[in-house]
Amino acid sequence: MYKGFQEDIVKMNKMFDLPVKQSIELDRDLHDKVAKLHKTLSGEVNELLVLKDKLDDPMFRDGRPYYIDINIDHYVELADLLGDMIVYCASEATKHGIYLPEVLQAIMESQWSKLGANGEVIKDENGKFLKGENYQPPEIMIKKLLQARNRMVAVSKHPAYVIPKALEGDTI
Repeated sequence: MYKGFQEDIVKMNKMFDLPVKQSIELDRDLHDKVAKLHKTLSGEVNELLVLKDKLDDPMFRDGRPYYIDINIDHYVELADLLGDMIVYCASEATKHGIYLPEVLQAIMESQWSKLGANGEVIKDENGKFLKGENYQPPEIMIKKLLQARNRMVAVSKHPAYVIPKALEGDTI
């Protein structure tokens, strides 16, 4: 990401009257907010499928199939929708007090731990990277980052909302 991306996300959230949180708080509306994000990102994935269909749809000339010529406009469309997804995700993280650059670093460190014992890349027949014996899941580091950066505060007074005993008085 370019230098200043996180600052631009904060500026954008403030400009559009979206939350900008410095810490994570328990949020009784998290389910609804995640559902809305799912709907938004699903729309972007649907745009990706439209592009895929454009590229997949064979035309016929002299009874033989051929595919459209790939051009810069296809890459512009792809770049725009990928960028939109990143902005939506970064904005959502900022709304919840999640500092995404640190989270991304933890995820990348986890990726490096997928290598095999001799540093070799392990792939399945589809090219998917497999986890080596030294794999460390990112969630462990992410939890440590969130605990170091934030203090969880219960914000709900709803009687059905109960903080699990494991979280009472705990920081995240």
